[in-house]
Amino acid sequence: MKCSKCQFDNPDATNFCGKCGMPLTPDARMADSLTKTLETPVHILKAGSLIAGKYSILEEIGRGGMGVVYKAEDLKLKRRVALKFLPPHLMDSPELKERFLIEAQTAASLSHPNICVIHEVGDSEDRPYIAMEYVEGETAAVQKRLETIWSEVRPDIPFSHRFLDDALAWEYRRDRNWSRVVWWAGGFSLFIACLGLFGLTAISAVRRTKETGIRKVMGAGTADILFLFSRDILRWVVVAAFLS
Repeated sequence: MKCSKCQFDNPDATNFCGKCGMPLTPDARMADSLTKTLETPVHILKAGSLIAGKYSILEEIGRGGMGVVYKAEDLKLKRRVALKFLPPHLMDSPELKERFLIEAQTAASLSHPNICVIHEVGDSEDRPYIAMEYVEGETAAVQKRLETIWSEVRPDIPFSHRFLDDALAWEYRRDRNWSRVVWWAGGFSLFIACLGLFGLTAISAVRRTKETGIRKVMGAGTADILFLFSRDILRWVVVAAFLS
């Protein structure tokens, strides 16, 4: 397995590069991300930092499981924007980068007064970002108004809420766990099918030992004998494939 960072050839079963320590497998990348989360300080863009040569960071306005949002000034168009970045400890995951892009594409395809406008998707120092419309508001005040409205409409059900980033992070963990279950279940069923195929082939060979001897005496060639066994094997292969 070749390392994408230093091009060092590692054994196939290696999780980390033996030369530079780069994670090579999905599980290793996830473990490395969790380690970075616990061991390294959170990287925060300072006020005045320049992004993509045109966005000047003003302040951080939000942080969740799948992103960090900053208020910034678009120096070219002279307007306030919101810049969303992936957290630094998730930057090594191609799957999360792809999901980040899908999120931007989905939001850009929608048009509604309650959905902010996506201005662009870019990359700054190998960190993808989403530049979107900045809307002034107070989260606590909005939550209080929503809770009041909800209590008037459905007083029998307690008010509860969660942010989209937290929901996406939960769905990602759920999908990852289910993919592992499906992967192991598929591998186990394939293993059982192969064992059954091997056993049925052995039984078929034992049962046809006498028939094989008779056919050889009668002048059957090697090709005929192979065809005889191949027909049975192919039949069981089809059955095993269907069961798996």
